[in-house]
Amino acid sequence: MPKHWNWRQRSVAMVAWASFLGACLATMLFFAAFDPQIIAAASHVQVLEDVSATALYSIGFFFFWAITAVSSGVTAWLIRTERRKAQFPTGTSES
Repeated sequence: MPKHWNWRQRSVAMVAWASFLGACLATMLFFAAFDPQIIAAASHVQVLEDVSATALYSIGFFFFWAITAVSSGVTAWLIRTERRKAQFPTGTSES
């Protein structure tokens, strides 16, 4: 019998998956417009100039994944901590 995940495990899985998909899309769009080796050369950081293009794509992907994970995590937290709707007393009528 499979074990059911609690709400925290489900939230972590949803945030991880949504942020992964967001990072995939952001990486594709960003690197379709910009060459990572030109960006590394323009940054004047010696370490980045010696790194391969594949490594720069990977660094960019994990950068976008971190940003989208924070965004998705804050969204999940805001949904979870939403105030409950105020309950109006029953039997009141507006005249």
